[in-house]
Amino acid sequence: MTGVLYDRIGRGYDTTRRADPSIVALLADALGGTSENVLDLGCGTGNYAIALAERGFRMWGVDPSLGMLGEAAKKRPSVNWVAANAACLPFSTASFGSVIAVNVVHHFKDDNGFGEIRRVLREKGILLIFGGLAEQIRHYWLAHYFPEAIRRSADEAMSLQRLEAIGRTSRLELVRRVAWCQPAEPIDFFLYCGKHRPELYLDPRVRAGISTFAKLADRDEMNKGLTRLARDIESGAVRELIAKSELPVGDYSLVVMMAS
Repeated sequence: MTGVLYDRIGRGYDTTRRADPSIVALLADALGGTSENVLDLGCGTGNYAIALAERGFRMWGVDPSLGMLGEAAKKRPSVNWVAANAACLPFSTASFGSVIAVNVVHHFKDDNGFGEIRRVLREKGILLIFGGLAEQIRHYWLAHYFPEAIRRSADEAMSLQRLEAIGRTSRLELVRRVAWCQPAEPIDFFLYCGKHRPELYLDPRVRAGISTFAKLADRDEMNKGLTRLARDIESGAVRELIAKSELPVGDYSLVVMMAS
């Protein structure tokens, strides 16, 4: 995960990035009634950690970006906010009953983060990964307008097959995958927030809070793609493209893994 990038993205991040209640409910249901510590890995400005803390979970938030952690601490000082990288977590072995990672594992530079997650998890503890799987991202209609950026985004993302392979070497058993579909009225403006509202991508504030546009998109491709998108929104052509992009596997996934 890149602290410098997110120090920059973090300025005004909460303008477009908030905890989606349906994702919070999905996480809370998977966490169950645990009374053990829960670690939010790559917590950013703390939106999901705070939402889960409000549901009674004992939350810790970790992020390499001091700027984002500063914003998180302002909102909820009672949560334990810690500056650290996923590959080197400053916690004792078996410190947590659960770890959540929301839209973050694509920032791992290698698989070391999973080894560290397993180390800090207790036996039978759970890891909840929420995000777009590589096989889902490749089918986003965004690829029609920003093919290289979406290809890079999919290449950075984890596939279900890769997660299973990493799990075998890290002693994290893949238990299940739950599909999640982008709602018509998004709350958290991450990559596919504009699935049903393509005009959102024309807003630079929305793009500024999405790492695919902030770090993976070529400027020339971005400008050409936005021009084509604006034209297709006006003509209505984008609606046919959106309809064709629907898949039964969902737009994002919650992957549940258990420490073995």
